[in-house]
Amino acid sequence: MNEVEHQRKVMQDFKAAFPKAYAIKMSNRFLAGIPDLMLKAPGHEILFVEMKVTDYKKKGFVNVDTTRIQQETMAKMGMAGIRCEVWVVVTNDDDLYMLRVPPEATRVECSIESLAKKEKRGPWPIVEFINNPVRIYT
Repeated sequence: MNEVEHQRKVMQDFKAAFPKAYAIKMSNRFLAGIPDLMLKAPGHEILFVEMKVTDYKKKGFVNVDTTRIQQETMAKMGMAGIRCEVWVVVTNDDDLYMLRVPPEATRVECSIESLAKKEKRGPWPIVEFINNPVRIYT
């Protein structure tokens, strides 16, 4: 699956977890730096998500691969009080995992076991993602 297909699956899982929620793909070729998705569930703050896809090639590390303009845009949004996160779909063999990081993260040391695993044909754990903002990496 490519990044757009993963975005579609995340929005589908989000809407299934929160039936009255609103989700929209924000990014397009005319809006440089804008996060890919806007997610809003009743009773929760708006969440902007930049999605990336990478392989777990370098054991112990995941590269986030956001661009400078994406980092700057999300930093400005964060200063305005808007929740922004980067969700990195990490592929390892035939398995999918999710690393969720704040916009300033560029490379994260982690084990594959520490990531949220997507069960085959199952949804992402969206409720956990929405209810638990990412921790700040320093």
